[in-house]
Formats: sequence, structure tokens, C-alpha cells
Amino acid sequence: MSNNLYQPNPTEPVGKLSKAAALNKVKTPAILLMISGIISLLTNVVGGSMTAVLYLGMKDEIMKELEKNPNQDVPMESLDVIFNLYGYGGIVCAVLGLIVGAFVIFAAVRMMKLQGWGMALTAAILSLIPCFQGCCLLAMPAGIYAMVVLLDSSVKPTFD
Repeated sequence: MSNNLYQPNPTEPVGKLSKAAALNKVKTPAILLMISGIISLLTNVVGGSMTAVLYLGMKDEIMKELEKNPNQDVPMESLDVIFNLYGYGGIVCAVLGLIVGAFVIFAAVRMMKLQGWGMALTAAILSLIPCFQGCCLLAMPAGIYAMVVLLDSSVKPTFD
């Protein structure tokens, strides 16, 4: 008998997995989603803080320096708008990233308990959106792996 989790077990009815086999299947993608969610939280905290400090906290000092040495290509009024867009926009994106990261972690924990199939699938899909994740090289493969496992017709019925 093969130990391959992705081969059907001849002792079980077709299309039906035991809880233990389903838990074994979802464990790795759930852990990968949790790790990517934690990385997302950390990078969004750092990125949001840096954005707030650089674009909003130091805006006046930078604008004074630019007034002393004006750049003829960009008017000063445009620079003020750019600073505000990058500053507030960066903070909004960081907050959204924090919310998505926390949701991915929560859904991955529930996935490991075979609870909330829809929530786990939503977390897998959200991990495919690069602007919310701190590490696309981990989050995107983890999301694809989780979707493959979650969309397996023998795994879905084992969720509560």
C-alpha cells in the first residue's frame, strides 16, 4: 500500500476521506498560509510605520529642502499632493494588509481543524493577491496549494 496522500485509499469508499487523512492533507498548506500571514502582518506593520514617518512625519522638512533647491520639472503643489497620496494611501494599504494577514492566519487555523471551508478558500484566494502579502514567493504558492487541496472533492465533505 502506498503512503501517497493523493492516491485513493482502497479501504475507504470512493470520494470519502477519513478525518485523519483529510487533516493530513490540509496540514501543510494551512501551515504555509499561517507563515505567509505572519510575514504579511510583520511587513505591513513595518511598511505602514515607515510610510507614516517618511511621507507624513517628515513631509514639512523635505518640502523645505525642496523649496531651497527647486526641481523645475515638478511644481511644488504637485509634490504636496504626491506626498499626501503616498502617505495616506500607503497607510490605508498597510491597514488593509494587516486585516488580510490576520484573516489568513485565522482561516488557516480553522482549516487545520477542518472548520470553515469557505473561509479557508477565501484566505487561499486572498493570498494570491500580491499587494496584500509581505512575501509573494511564499504566499502565492501556498494559496495555490491550499486551493488545490480545498477543492479536492474528497476533502471538502470532511469540513464541518
